[in-house]
Amino acid sequence: KDLSKASGKLNRPPAERIFIFAGVETEKAVRDIFLRWGWRENPDVDSRSFDFKWCHDVRFVDRLPLDESQLVNRFRGSRAILDSKSKLAAYLGCCKLCSDLFFPRQYDLSRVAELRRFLCDFSGMPEQQQGDLSCTANVWVVKHPDIDGGKVPVTVLSNLQQILAKCACADLHGERWQYVVQKYVEKPLLVPSRCDSIAMKTDLR
Repeated sequence: KDLSKASGKLNRPPAERIFIFAGVETEKAVRDIFLRWGWRENPDVDSRSFDFKWCHDVRFVDRLPLDESQLVNRFRGSRAILDSKSKLAAYLGCCKLCSDLFFPRQYDLSRVAELRRFLCDFSGMPEQQQGDLSCTANVWVVKHPDIDGGKVPVTVLSNLQQILAKCACADLHGERWQYVVQKYVEKPLLVPSRCDSIAMKTDLR
């Protein structure tokens, strides 16, 4: 959305601003923040009366008619990119200088050239250095490019033979080498949870 077009409406006093929270339990911190800012919550998740709407599922945004002054937390059509880890990496690769600043490097091992690049990276010769990501443990995440990690667990490994053996195994469709490996963030930013004694990793897309 063009924030400049929405600025006039959002400059109103917080008590007059309306938000809708259509998220899940783990995202309730967002709702708490808006309430703390003094925004008024519209409990009807299907209502079109809001200044800002938080949606967990991008499909609700894709078919949502929006006024120029309304904001949502997702981009239309982003599901086709963000739900596929290999597609996301391909799009980020269009601007390597930008993506290398914030996105952990990853390789689609279904492609021979990507496999070679990963082997060089694992051996200590990455094409780009990424600060805290280049830790001594050399830990990598192995995952299927098109399956939600919440439904099928990802694997975290630091042994090259184990990584290659995992990728050589047949996936749910009987195909081999259909995996993506991504550098594990060994020093992640931890966000306090609703329980003060626990800090958790978070996922921003």
